[in-house]
Amino acid sequence: MTYKQVEQEIINFAENLKVIGIKPCEKLALFADNSCRWLIADQGGLHSYNNPPKIF
Repeated sequence: MTYKQVEQEIINFAENLKVIGIKPCEKLALFADNSCRWLIADQGGLHSYNNPPKIF
């Protein structure tokens, strides 16, 4: 996976959080193995809003 592909996956994940109705400062829980998918989910949550949701 290239850095550009990872960036696009992060953007897609962030947009999908908005589509399903996640609001700024709303809590999210990530349950994942230490992997590329975890990085995408973590960064997507941070990227989703200027005021990112809380990720635990």
